[in-house]
Amino acid sequence: MKNHNLCLAQLLEKEKTEEAKSYLEQWNTGIEEGEAVIYTGSVFADAMLNPKYLQAKRLGIDITVQMRVPGEDRIAPVDLCCLLANALDNAIEACRRGSAAGYPAGWIRMKSQIYPNYWVFEIANSTYISVKQHEGRFLSSKQVPMSGVGLQNIRTVVERYEGVLDLKSGTCFTLNAMFPLP
Repeated sequence: MKNHNLCLAQLLEKEKTEEAKSYLEQWNTGIEEGEAVIYTGSVFADAMLNPKYLQAKRLGIDITVQMRVPGEDRIAPVDLCCLLANALDNAIEACRRGSAAGYPAGWIRMKSQIYPNYWVFEIANSTYISVKQHEGRFLSSKQVPMSGVGLQNIRTVVERYEGVLDLKSGTCFTLNAMFPLP
């Protein structure tokens, strides 16, 4: 992602907007015209969630997404996408680990609701392999450098907006976040 962003930034800095558009079109070839199935009320969230939704479907994961998200005036698109992308990436990864261990592909349930003074976001996924914890913090099972930072990124976003984060692990993993809205 960083390399794609660097490339796009350079094209835009040099005012090569047509080349940037072309690059984006090539980058997003995974989503065919009309394949978008998620409409959250935010073009940023939709653009990020739809490819991940399709990825989960291709992996055989039973996924449902029912979401409304706050507008840009309430939560910055970069923070919204950070929260949603990290949460969904973690859920997909958990389902993939289960599949690799011989279990069914698993499931993911993602939902959110906007209330007058707050926004509630929840994502739950099947966990066939227990999530390890140390001193009350969930540990990454990945052995790759710079991995396992998804929950920390989520925590950072929740703290930035003075929200509340609740994580539960058992027969499934559930992440709940509540954000006060201005």
